[in-house]
Amino acid sequence: MHNPAGAHARAAPAAARAAPRRAARARANPDPTLAQVFFAAVGANGSLAAVMGTAPALFLFCLVQISVHLAITLGVGRLAGFRLRDLLLASNANVGAPHCMTQACQI
Repeated sequence: MHNPAGAHARAAPAAARAAPRRAARARANPDPTLAQVFFAAVGANGSLAAVMGTAPALFLFCLVQISVHLAITLGVGRLAGFRLRDLLLASNANVGAPHCMTQACQI
């Protein structure tokens, strides 16, 4: 079975070995532009109307789940004395996964 992700996994280390200085600079100073382009491209394929037409119950479940998460995070966090910015970043890290969090921290 062909695994297209496997080719990329092998190509990245090979590229790093071919140009070690450039790879070191990329690790030290990651460019957020490419990640933003990636998120925009992935988001452009989404359609809220298609989701509501196909699986409205799933959409509502996700909406309730994320709303409850945000309410608990903000409520407990404010009682504990955390700043709103820190609470929103923590919520983003839990809901959006680590790659979204790295972009949120750079903004």
